[in-house]
Amino acid sequence: MKMQAAGAPVLSVTELNHSAGRLLEHSFRNIWVRGEVADLSRPVSGHLYFVLKDEQARIRCALFRNRQQRLISELKNGCDILARGTVGVYSARGDYQFIIDYLELGGEGRLRLEFDRLKQKLAAEGLFDVDRKRPVPLAPARVGIITSVSAAALQDILTTLQRRCPLLAVSLYPATVQGEQAATAVIRSLLLANSHNACDVLILARGGGSIEDLQAFNTESVARAIVRSKIPVVTGIGHETDFTIADFTADLRAPTPTAAAERVSPDSHHWGQQLVALQRQMIRAMERKMNDNWQQLDRSRLGLKDPLTRIDLARQQLQMVSQQLDHSGQAALTVRLQTLERLRQRLRSTSPGQWVGSCQQQLQHLGVRQLVCITALMATARQQLQAQQLELRAVSPEATLQRGYAIVRKQVNRALVTSAADIVAGDVLETRVKDGKIISTVCY
Repeated sequence: MKMQAAGAPVLSVTELNHSAGRLLEHSFRNIWVRGEVADLSRPVSGHLYFVLKDEQARIRCALFRNRQQRLISELKNGCDILARGTVGVYSARGDYQFIIDYLELGGEGRLRLEFDRLKQKLAAEGLFDVDRKRPVPLAPARVGIITSVSAAALQDILTTLQRRCPLLAVSLYPATVQGEQAATAVIRSLLLANSHNACDVLILARGGGSIEDLQAFNTESVARAIVRSKIPVVTGIGHETDFTIADFTADLRAPTPTAAAERVSPDSHHWGQQLVALQRQMIRAMERKMNDNWQQLDRSRLGLKDPLTRIDLARQQLQMVSQQLDHSGQAALTVRLQTLERLRQRLRSTSPGQWVGSCQQQLQHLGVRQLVCITALMATARQQLQAQQLELRAVSPEATLQRGYAIVRKQVNRALVTSAADIVAGDVLETRVKDGKIISTVCY
């Protein structure tokens, strides 16, 4: 039997697990771990238990009910998540586990969720509606290409365009199509192409890849830039099964870059055949038209008359018209003369001389009446004036004096004396009688 080392502490299993737990919690607090969810369990307690794994290892995880968040309902086995938490030990069993306090979907799971949310948002705004999309021209003169200069998709597009329509002009607007700067580069190229306004249609393309590789084409900024483009946009992104947000907002979606080039370019061979057919139709139409014209010319020749006969007929018609004109002229002249005579008679009846004479007679008559009236008015006024003068003389002071009365005034201020109370001793009075003035002094 082995003996315990002298002085060495002895720990219980519980103490050991607690000590290990405290050490792990202190060393691995608030760390981030990425992995795939497996063995997800949702017991009635409301807590979540699952395993995070990668290609070589696994770790048990716990997400308690008080830490759960909005994304919990979307957590499923197979999801790639980013989790933040603390490493600890479950003391009852001594299990090493990761206690999670926050998580978010990572990798393709997170991107797929973001894709679905953005798709629903833009669809609700009507950005995917067919009525909003612009028609793609059947025979553009110039095609703009937005893609990476090093992408195989560019060579596929150029080869297809050269094969189908060698005379079609092409403008390249280089853009990074993968990585953090890809969305900004695509938007910049879209704006540049629209500012040049030299292209009839734009191809936005890149080769296939994972959803992470295609993330630039699943951004809201790129989707809205496509909608704002004044030039129709055709997308050729990824493989036939790949769908991006840019495909839904584009005016036309092609399954591949090559298919996008085929959609925007006319087939020169097909158009050549159509041109030949149209040329044949035009020749046949011209031949029919010429035959019809020849037949019409022959019928017109049969209907032509001798030129001399036509001249005689025209001369007879001219003479008849001349006679009609002479007759019409004489009749019109007679009517005009009769009208002129009626106007002269009316003018004589309304002659200004006659009217002036009549006015002069009336004026003389009115003058005589005015003189008579004025003389009568003056006589009446003179009589009234004489009567008023007599009345005034009867009540005038002079008449009063003639009857023996006198007018007494104070000589100083010319005030009338109407009462003995108005004077005092020493006042000098002026008494006016009918034939003079009497000056006296008051003494009493």
